[in-house]
This record gives sequence, structure tokens and C-alpha cells, in this order.
Amino acid sequence: MEVQDIKKVQEALKQTKTITIVSHFNPDGDAIGCSLALYHYFKEDGVDVSVVIPNQFPDFLNWMEGSDQIIVAQKSITQARKAIKDADMLFIVDMNAPHRAGQDLQNSIIKSKGFKILIDHHVQPDIKCEVMYTTPKTSSASELVFNFLYKHLTPKRKFSRAIAEALYVGIITDTGSLSYACDQPNTYSVIRKLIASGINGEAIHRKVYDNYTESRMKLLGLSLSKRLKVMPE
Repeated sequence: MEVQDIKKVQEALKQTKTITIVSHFNPDGDAIGCSLALYHYFKEDGVDVSVVIPNQFPDFLNWMEGSDQIIVAQKSITQARKAIKDADMLFIVDMNAPHRAGQDLQNSIIKSKGFKILIDHHVQPDIKCEVMYTTPKTSSASELVFNFLYKHLTPKRKFSRAIAEALYVGIITDTGSLSYACDQPNTYSVIRKLIASGINGEAIHRKVYDNYTESRMKLLGLSLSKRLKVMPE
């Protein structure tokens, strides 16, 4: 990230009273994780912060601190659009173009007059922003958010448990528990710092990957007992 970009953000933050963070349709662990990390970071500074997502996120993420404050556009479209419109600063995370937020929010993002910052790890970003922090050579948007906040913006600032848990969830879910998209040394450096802060990685993993609903368990049982076909070859 260029020094001038950090200076742009720092100057913009001096004039910022409201921040909105928006991510993509069908939000996953990375979308929710990096959004909540930014939410807690600026909330700690006393900024009025909102997180907007297009539709409901998976139940296995609703234990995360701050998840009950997320505005779901499909349930509260007027509130979601207002949060984007009124924001002095708009973070667009884990998506490379406004259409990925769906038709309900696409125009709101494009028309927003706030200072826009894109943090994303997908190829070919297609959105006009004052600052763009993007690269596909990383595990997740959550890893980029960590770098943005604690490598570039405020290197000496300590992060809270809520932020560390949110970023950890984002990284492990977007890499399949570090089974793909995880060949960059920085990914493990970030994880080391998150674990060193005192979070319980094993407990988080259980909440994310072992937290099945009754209906999902029944479907799995039906699939294995009644629908499973073995091909000898």
C-alpha cells in the first residue's frame, strides 16, 4: 500500500463522523469477519459505525461479537440504504464491484458521496474509490484488513479480542482451515499475531465448523443412509 494512500485515509478520518462497511451478497465468513473487525476498530474510536450486508449471513457466525448489530438489507432496506448514503466514509470489503452487493444496494454504493475505500482480494476490481487496497495474492480480505489497520494505518495499536476473533474467522473460512489459498508467509504471520493476542483458535474452529443445525444433520444422515452410491472404480 502506498504511503500517499495512508495519508489520504488519515486525513479523511479527521473529518469522518460516520462510517459504513458493506460487503457482498451471500456473505461468508470472510465478508462478516473483515466487516466486524473494521466495525470494532472504529467503534473503539467513538465513531458511529454501521455494517450493511445484502442478505442474511449463516447461523454459524451469529456468535461473533457485533453480529447482532449488522443491518441486513433484505430485512431493512431503507435503513441499509440510509446507512450507505449518510456515511462520511464507506468501506467496500471482500467484493470487487458494486453489482456483487445485489440490485438493492448497487446504486446506493455507486451514488455514495462518502470517502470510499476498497479492501479486496479478488481480481479485476471495478469500482471507483479514493483508496483501493487490493491484491489476489493473499488468503482473504480479512488478512488485508489486518494489514491495512495494523501494518499501515496504526502499526503500534493493539487489537481487541473481538477484532482478533473476527479476522481469524475470516482467514480460516476463506482458506478452508488453511487447506488452500494459504501459501503466503504473511498469512501465518497474521495468524500467529491473532493467536498470540489470546484468542482460542480451537474453540472458534468448533463454533464455525461443528455448529450444525438439526435440519443439516438430518439431511446429512439421509444422504449417507439412503442416497449414498459407491462406484467401485
